[in-house]
Amino acid sequence: MKTLISALLLIIIITLFGCVENSDQLVNPANENVVGILDKEVLHSVTGSAHWRAVPVTGETNVRFSFNAIKHVDGSITGNIVSRDDGPMMYGKARVYDLKVEENIAKLSFQYWEGNLGDFYGVYITSIFGWLVVVDNGNGPDLCSMILFTDGSDISPQTIESLSDMSPEEYLQIMQTYFLPIWGIPYDVFLSTPDNGSIQVR
Repeated sequence: MKTLISALLLIIIITLFGCVENSDQLVNPANENVVGILDKEVLHSVTGSAHWRAVPVTGETNVRFSFNAIKHVDGSITGNIVSRDDGPMMYGKARVYDLKVEENIAKLSFQYWEGNLGDFYGVYITSIFGWLVVVDNGNGPDLCSMILFTDGSDISPQTIESLSDMSPEEYLQIMQTYFLPIWGIPYDVFLSTPDNGSIQVR
C-alpha cells in the first residue's frame, strides 16, 4: 500500500510545474502562430506564467511554467502549456483541448505531445493528459494549482473524460476531498501563490 501511495504521490507532484522564461516560446504541434489564432473572436482567454523557487512537497527548485489558452466563439480551443524545473522531474509541452472559465477561475485540460515526465510513463508521452486550475485575483495574489497528469490508469474511480468535463470548482472539490488526502498533499500546497508570475483570466 505504501508503494501505491508513493507512486500516486509521485504522479501528481512530479508534474508540479515548470516553465519557460518567455511565453513567446509557446508553440503547438502544428507550429501555429499565436497572432494568427487571435484573429478569431475570443469567448475566454487565459494567459500567464509562474515560478516557484522551491516546492516543499517535492524538493524541486526553480519550477517554472507558462501557458496560453483561448476558447473561441465558435467553440474551438487553441493554446499550449510549457513546463520545466531545474531537476530531473519534469519537462513537457502540451496542447490545451478544453478551457472552462467561471468568473476569475479557469481550468485547462491538455494533452502532452513532447517532453519527459521524469520517465514515469516511459516514452508514450502522447498518451498523457493533464489539468491545471488558475485563479486571477486582480491586484491580489494569483493562485495556481499543481498539474495532475495521467494516462488514465491511476485515477480510478475518475477517468480522463470525467476530469476534463468537470468545472473548475468541481475539479478542485474532487482534488480536496478525494485525491489530495490519498497523496498526502495539503490543499494550500496544491493550490498556491507562486513566488513570481502573473495570471490573467478573461
